[in-house]
This record gives sequence, structure tokens and C-alpha cells, in this order.
Amino acid sequence: LVLDDSDELMAGRSLADKKIKVVARLSSTGSATPQQGDWQVISDAVENNSPALQFSLEIASPFTQ
Repeated sequence: LVLDDSDELMAGRSLADKKIKVVARLSSTGSATPQQGDWQVISDAVENNSPALQFSLEIASPFTQ
């Protein structure tokens, strides 16, 4: 997955030179709005000062022991 300025949530803003968080969510309803029962992981906030910034996120079952 590659993100660029077209993925910014507010039109006219840039992802460059900002602190960003990446959220990965699995939703049984297909809604982008977080709902009870969704599985998700959120990265720490990082400075986006690299053109090749990489993340590795893992969504694990909340029921895993």
C-alpha cells in the first residue's frame, strides 16, 4: 500500500513533513467509522520526513491467548 497526498483526509493538505499515524481496521459491517467489535491497530505517531517511510502493522485477534 502506498500513500500520497491524494490520501490526505482534508483536501488541499499534504502528508509531507507532518507527524502521521497509520490505522488498519477490519470491520464486519464494512463501515469506515469505528464500531464495537472491529479489530484495529494504530501505529505510533512518526515524523513523515522520508519519501520511503515504511510501516509494518499486525492486526491480532483480541481473543488470542
